[in-house]
Amino acid sequence: MINQASWMERYSRQILLPQIGGVGQKKLGESSVGLIGTNSICQPFFLYGVGAGIGKWGVIDTIKSRATELASQANLRNPTVEVVVFPPNRLKRDVESWVKLFSIVIDASNDTSIQQQLASACQLTRTPIISAGYQGSTGWLLQAPCPFCLGTTPPPPSAKNIDTPLDAMVPGVIGTLLAQHVINFLLEPPKKLPPLLLSFTADRSTFLSQRPYIDPNCPSCHNPKKIN
Repeated sequence: MINQASWMERYSRQILLPQIGGVGQKKLGESSVGLIGTNSICQPFFLYGVGAGIGKWGVIDTIKSRATELASQANLRNPTVEVVVFPPNRLKRDVESWVKLFSIVIDASNDTSIQQQLASACQLTRTPIISAGYQGSTGWLLQAPCPFCLGTTPPPPSAKNIDTPLDAMVPGVIGTLLAQHVINFLLEPPKKLPPLLLSFTADRSTFLSQRPYIDPNCPSCHNPKKIN
């Protein structure tokens, strides 16, 4: 347990920010994030989130050793936070109980079946979820009730093939942006996470923020269990 003096020293500059302060810093310490994936987006997101003082983390990756390696970096960055690495099959056993452990869930997986499970579970449990991905020179954050009710074509899945063209800066930009986005959410959680598609195009150095059309008859929103 970190003492008050050490806590003030660690977060002193952040506490000076009027939008955070001591109250906001304590909120971050009491918050929790479920992270699925350990790709190039997850690494900057995780390290900045840990450094900011988000107190509890649950990490899952299809290869458990990668999640363990990511978690070990937290001890170097900020030993006051708690990181739990869950086995890859945890989502298959009971995804609903898993998402309920967290203030927000971040999906950076490349697996469509996992994405569908998470979307349905978060709908049922009313757990906020943000998806993140990248391809080529474009990266994005998708904040919506679920990825199936978008009226526009959703972003393509993150590239799995190492030979697929990729601007190396894109995951870092998206991961950093995701960290700030989640911190803002944890400081002032809205009653309902508004739909948002935020994209970054590296070769133009441009950001685009838009509110996607949501299908009012989406089967996942009205009956998430049908998607499982």
